Amino acid sequence: MRLQTIGANNVLPLRIGDLLRARWLATSAEIPTGRAFGSAFRDRACDVLTLVVALAASLPIEVSFLHSSRPRALEPIGTSEPTREVHCDAT
Repeated sequence: MRLQTIGANNVLPLRIGDLLRARWLATSAEIPTGRAFGSAFRDRACDVLTLVVALAASLPIEVSFLHSSRPRALEPIGTSEPTREVHCDAT
């Protein structure tokens, strides 16, 4: 049923699959409906918290990248070394 609710989240608007999963949990595990909805809410809250922590961890890396001088990988091809002139004396 979990896979079906994930599919419902992708097809139906407003994340209705989470509500279906909570309802399924309440009926199949014979627990109170409020507790089942609380479980679905905690699951979503942990997902959001994980995304916030990942963003907070990556933000200093991104800011330092933006404020640093242009990395060599982003330079146009052929400009990483100074050009050298080659002179040929045809004598």
